[in-house]
Amino acid sequence: MVAGREREALVAHIVALAAEVLTLEELGREVLPSFERMIGAGRLLLYSSSGDQPFVSIAGSNECLPEYVAEFAATDPVQHFLQRENPPIFTGTRWREWKDFRSSVAYQNFYDRWDLSWLFHMRLNQIGHMEPGYAAIVCGRTAKQSDFEDVD
Repeated sequence: MVAGREREALVAHIVALAAEVLTLEELGREVLPSFERMIGAGRLLLYSSSGDQPFVSIAGSNECLPEYVAEFAATDPVQHFLQRENPPIFTGTRWREWKDFRSSVAYQNFYDRWDLSWLFHMRLNQIGHMEPGYAAIVCGRTAKQSDFEDVD
């Protein structure tokens, strides 16, 4: 994670790169590494939804995605909230149900095991959560890192 003038320069760099890309694949290849450096996420995933596949990995940390989709996505309270509200930005600890979520099966058997203690989710378009064409970036930080802040 970077701060101060270095962060400002990195944000300007990310915006310039993002303005040039035409596809999500290019976004993942050209922009995601700088975004990951700026936000300091332990895990970061750019994904989209298509047809009957609500989670299609485009770039980033996808090693835990098959397990999540197969065992936890359907019952994860975070997914239920994102589908219901479809917020442009979601930061876990600012969600009023965060304390309840931390006692959920999804948190205890997936998020905690993968050391995803702090969550940040950013919708990239106006399409409904998990509907075909939906795209987002989800980030996680470990328990050893700080929570996501407004500046992130």
